[in-house]
Amino acid sequence: MGTRFLDLVHPDDRAPTAEFFAEIGSREKVADFRNRIVREPGKFSWIQWAATADPESKRIYLTAKDITELARARAEQERTADDLTRLIDTANAPIIGIDAEGRVNEWNQTAARITGFDKAEVLGRNLVNDFITDDYKAAVKEVLDKALRG
Repeated sequence: MGTRFLDLVHPDDRAPTAEFFAEIGSREKVADFRNRIVREPGKFSWIQWAATADPESKRIYLTAKDITELARARAEQERTADDLTRLIDTANAPIIGIDAEGRVNEWNQTAARITGFDKAEVLGRNLVNDFITDDYKAAVKEVLDKALRG
C-alpha cells in the first residue's frame, strides 16, 4: 500500500505500461496487457491484466492473472526452436523439410551449397515437381508419401 503502481513494474516494462494506462484511461474500454511485476530484487512475475476504464470517475479497474509459468514455458519453447533452427542451418548434411503437400518449408545452408538454390528461392515450392528430374519423380514421391503417412 502507498507504493506507486509503476514502481512495482519491471524497469524494462515501465514505459509500455505507462502508455497502456494512458491509452485506456482516456476512454471506456476493456483491454488486455502483459508485463512483469517485481516481487523482490532480482525476481519478477509475468502478469496478464484485464483493464476496464471508467472515464467519468477517472478510475481504471484491473484484474490480474499470474502467467509466469506459461511465459517461462513459452520462452523455453522459443529457445528450443531457435537452437533447433541453428542446428539445422549449420548441419554438415543437407536438410530439406517439406509439408504434407510436398512444399519445401526448410532448406539449410548445406542444401543450398550442394544444389545452388538459396533458401528464399525454394521455400513454398513443390520439391518433387520443381526440383526432381523426371527420371526420379515417381520414386521420390513414393518415398515422401510413405514418410508423410508415418
